[in-house]
Amino acid sequence: MGKPALKFGHSSKERVLSDMDVMRQEPCSKDNVFLSKGGGIGPGWEYNSLSATGSDRLLSFRKYEIKEPSEFKSEISEPVICLSIRCGYKGKIGFPEGLSDPYFEERENFLFWRCERKVERYLSKGEHVQVDLFIRPEALYHLEHIEVIKAIIEQSTLGEHYLFELGRDGRVDSFLLEFLNELEEKPPATARFSYLCDCLLLLYLGETIDALSFPAAKGGEILESIKNVGTQRHFLPTYAQHEIIMDLQGKSNEKLVQKFWSCYALVDKKKAVWEREIALAKEVRKCTDAILGDAKKELAKLYIKIAAILQEALDKFEIDKKEQNIIHRSILRAFKLSFRLLRPDNEDLAFYYSCIGDPFSFDDEEFNLVSDVEFALYDSVPAYFVIPNNMSEYRACYNQTTFGDNFKKYGIVGQEAISIEVTQLYSNLMEHFLDSLDFGEDMGIPTNEIVMELDSAYESDDLISLLQIEIEHFAGDRRYIESQEDDRLKWFIVALCAADDMLDAALDDLKMDSKYENLQKYHALRKNMRRFKNTIEKQRSCINNRLTLLEIKLRAVSDTPSFEHISDLATTILSLKK
Repeated sequence: MGKPALKFGHSSKERVLSDMDVMRQEPCSKDNVFLSKGGGIGPGWEYNSLSATGSDRLLSFRKYEIKEPSEFKSEISEPVICLSIRCGYKGKIGFPEGLSDPYFEERENFLFWRCERKVERYLSKGEHVQVDLFIRPEALYHLEHIEVIKAIIEQSTLGEHYLFELGRDGRVDSFLLEFLNELEEKPPATARFSYLCDCLLLLYLGETIDALSFPAAKGGEILESIKNVGTQRHFLPTYAQHEIIMDLQGKSNEKLVQKFWSCYALVDKKKAVWEREIALAKEVRKCTDAILGDAKKELAKLYIKIAAILQEALDKFEIDKKEQNIIHRSILRAFKLSFRLLRPDNEDLAFYYSCIGDPFSFDDEEFNLVSDVEFALYDSVPAYFVIPNNMSEYRACYNQTTFGDNFKKYGIVGQEAISIEVTQLYSNLMEHFLDSLDFGEDMGIPTNEIVMELDSAYESDDLISLLQIEIEHFAGDRRYIESQEDDRLKWFIVALCAADDMLDAALDDLKMDSKYENLQKYHALRKNMRRFKNTIEKQRSCINNRLTLLEIKLRAVSDTPSFEHISDLATTILSLKK
């Protein structure tokens, strides 16, 4: 029977430390070390962590981003010697259970007999990197000939504590980085991990290590996280998700089931309202397009024609810089007016890019290339907006716009990693839904909406969307929900709370987002379709009036081409509102 593995708990000061009661045997010398990834997030702070557990040794790497000064606490499962390494901004360290004045300024690196005391750290604003190497005293007997190690082993027998402050140089930092990279690449054998831990300690003590080398990493090789579950991290909840789970702690299974169905009913009610409004938005859009479609297309193309005439005038007439600037502005304005009405085709876009010249040549942001391209290429214009067919389509857009580039998560040392929970749930759901797919004669799987959504959630390490999909497809069977374990029910509730927030945003969009302006207009007219159609007919009359005005201006340019008529046309374009 082997010895129990060392266990390390770390959290913010106000939270409960991670479970220290889970027992497992430490790996033998031929086995690989145990790796685990995690972290935490709270008001004003966030950190990621990587821990490696071997024989008589445990290494904890933590990277913090502190926006407001924060306090953290940590605990080790048994008395150990600790090598503590830190980079970044300064902080304070303390042993609140053992000293009358617990906090003092933290050294950069130090070695101490930790005993089993809890340690508290106060971190100032900024980025911090901390590495703690815990070693049982008996694992260092072979190094007793080194004075500092001998002294600290003696401390461990007397129960005293004293911090040996250590130096640092670039050679040690380089070794530490290589050490962490090797852990991230592939868990080393326990014997090698012990050797590297001893080397790290000796280097910080100023000793020279001969023939110290790391295996060269293969160029471009990235380990697939699905095939290396032992090296995967766990899903890291947001602060809000963590708070929901903490509020559910201690509730019985019956209470959790009741809470689930209460949240489910609320989400289902809001979803039904959203679906009705989306159906109405499509009906209103269809009515609007039938009345305005041809007129808007004709006016959009006329704006492009005007832009071409104005662009030609720049080459034809000799004009001063002020007049050139007016013409340039009117060309961009014509493009913007056109693109608001009708999504440009490739020919129109090619012409647009040929006309704009230096995109940052104007001080007026209204006519800057960036703002114009946004109107041309993004769904911020109602005419371009594709109304989602269902909640799955809306969820994909919501996640992207809400979380943006932060939606995809990454590993500690830079490699992309998919969490264990996401991998397992994705596999289970995919296995279930594959049974419902149609296979062609070539056994290929056709593009399927649910498969695409599962793939997207997996690639983004999005546990919440996967849970929402599971709930949507399985909650119809009450027995399925009520047979779940407590932890699963808690995460189901977290997913429903996220769905509730998403639906609130979706319903707010319907009321306030300009993309749904016709739906909003329909509601403002008390859902009277006859009055709504009359309003749209008035818009068509306005478009026709503008068409008439611009055609008159164009005839004047064609009949007697002069710069006065060109200038008048440009001024007219600049005066037009959308």
